[in-house]
Order: sequence, then structure tokens, then C-alpha cells
Amino acid sequence: MNKTSGKPELYLVPTERLDSLWDRVLPYIESYVLRSFGRYENEDIKQAIKDKLFQLWIVVSEDEIKAVVMTQLYEFPKLKEVQIVMCAGKNRHEWFHLMKKIEGYARERGARKFSAVPRLGWKKDLIKDGFKETHTYLEKDL
Repeated sequence: MNKTSGKPELYLVPTERLDSLWDRVLPYIESYVLRSFGRYENEDIKQAIKDKLFQLWIVVSEDEIKAVVMTQLYEFPKLKEVQIVMCAGKNRHEWFHLMKKIEGYARERGARKFSAVPRLGWKKDLIKDGFKETHTYLEKDL
């Protein structure tokens, strides 16, 4: 990762760089794992990124990682969709606009949908950015 200006920038992390960045993204991954309610452990996420099941994005400003975003490309019978499955960071008002870059990534891969599974705190920002609420996700422990 190169030294960046004070302006936040969003980067897609190449899988071959994951090991060198892992300790720096781990606090964000851990926050996601805690909120996954037993679905993942840290190493599961790392392996899914290495296997290219998930794509890892980082928001960097002044050589500090400010946020981590994880996406997944779904290929349905009739269309492709890129979904934000995790987003954790500080001061999102400073970098939230960078999500447009992920939209471009989705279009380049032929996706016709861009979606997110956000926690409730993100809902208002996503709706302001053009997302519409189509479902509510509920879960129950068995």
C-alpha cells in the first residue's frame, strides 16, 4: 500500500497482498465476525478472500486503514449481483461516497444489481445513495 494523501481512497486488495495486510484489517474483520453470530471465525473470512469468494476493499487515508468493505459476487440464473456483505470503519461521512467505485467494479463484471446486507445504522445512508428497501432480514437461533 502506497502512502496516500489525506483524502480517503478505496482499494480492492489483491489476494496476494492479503497476508501482508491481515493484521491491519483484522480489527475490522473481528467486529464483523462478532456480529455474524457464529457464522464465521476470522480464519474463515481470510480463506474466503483467498479463495476469491469474497473481495476485500480498504479505505486508506494517510497510510491508515479507515474502513474495510467485503463484497461477494453472486451469479443467479438471470443476472449477476455484487453485494456488500460487510462494512466497518470510522467516520463514514468522509469516505462513504467511495462506494461508487464498487458500483463500477460490479458493472465491469456484468452485474445488474448492487446490494447490501447492512446493520440498521447504515440503512439511512444507503437509502440516500439510491438503495431501496426490498426485504427485511430476520433470524432466530435454534
